[in-house]
Amino acid sequence: MLWQRNYDVSLPHNKIPDALASLAKKMAIPAMPSGEEFKPEAAIVNYYGPSMYSFSLKIANALD
Repeated sequence: MLWQRNYDVSLPHNKIPDALASLAKKMAIPAMPSGEEFKPEAAIVNYYGPSMYSFSLKIANALD
């Protein structure tokens, strides 16, 4: 099955940081068909600021 984007790349956005893209590629290796390379284009990132620190400790093991 061919995967297709379902987001508008013409909207303002930031490039995924190289370190995050590299990590995503490494994590995807076991799931990729032989000879194919994962190319991350988007990410969902949960950010918990300092005021959420104690709360984030409680949900650290949550699975999204």
